[in-house]
Amino acid sequence: MPRKKRGGIQKVYNFYAKTQHDVVPCCLRRGKLPTKVLRALQKAVKPTMDSWQLPSSVALNDFGVPDKFLANGIVARDCGGDLCWLRNSEVPKGKVSAGPYRKLGPAEVRSVVDELLENNPEMLEKVEKLMDATHSSAKGPVPAFAARQAKDAIFPYMCLQRRWPHQNAPPLPEHPDDDANATGSNDDGSGSDAADAKTAKTAMKAGHVEAGIPWHVDGGPSICFMALTLEGTRTVEIETVDNETGATKTKRFTFRPGDWYWSSPSCFWHRVSSICKGKSGGAVSTTLLLRSAILMRRISGGRITATGRKTNGMKYATKECFCKLAPAFADIIKNTKLLW
Repeated sequence: MPRKKRGGIQKVYNFYAKTQHDVVPCCLRRGKLPTKVLRALQKAVKPTMDSWQLPSSVALNDFGVPDKFLANGIVARDCGGDLCWLRNSEVPKGKVSAGPYRKLGPAEVRSVVDELLENNPEMLEKVEKLMDATHSSAKGPVPAFAARQAKDAIFPYMCLQRRWPHQNAPPLPEHPDDDANATGSNDDGSGSDAADAKTAKTAMKAGHVEAGIPWHVDGGPSICFMALTLEGTRTVEIETVDNETGATKTKRFTFRPGDWYWSSPSCFWHRVSSICKGKSGGAVSTTLLLRSAILMRRISGGRITATGRKTNGMKYATKECFCKLAPAFADIIKNTKLLW
């Protein structure tokens, strides 16, 4: 008999978040890649990684600043770089939250994502029910999805992201451990991530340094988003909000090689950091990011300025549609155990 597909132990964290004006329910699902899948991805991207040099400058890639390209089409960004690939030819090319996305990615990488979608028809069926959504514009209603089928709209934008430590990186900030609020789909229902805060504190005491991306809210294509850590250690801090009192908390997750998470970072403020031993400049982290062809006109949800002010982002007229799709995707992520 064929071996039954399994997704392994997956943990689910449900919370509310606020971008600038909109409070929406959110969900983050996390798990571990099968060893075979992790090794296949690492092998597929190794030639690119071997030729990827430490950038000579920090490029924050703020709006209005031209992209600085490194070798092989890599875009310098946040003391590292992004190499962006398309998974299919059914979606628009160009800037999509990051980018530019112009060429198909390596066949081995595309096949891993294709197989993920093939193994999860239940998830695609749920997405299909949302694909008649539209948002307003000066020219009338615009489809929220930029592809005709869910299998093409979900995760067509693949970004290989690498980050090095900043020269004068600030220490990792301490935050209270909020793991009591997490729920999991593992057998005992605990879903606790209590080791995450301890990991960050240990790293700080050991003199490790941090490569960080400023606090921000992603654009619309990250309403269905996945990150797969291939190398190094990454922490993701998210800002949650109490739906009744409006009080905010910061929750930290730690991801190591083989870890993945599926969420909607277009719905919440967050910051991503990489931890590295020492200051000599080895690669801090390598991650494969997957974004979707959804709400393409919602370019950004916001970013923290140098003065600490939260911007409103560049959302155009997507507010009403966004507020409908955000809880729908939170529900899909919450109730769909992924099979690899």
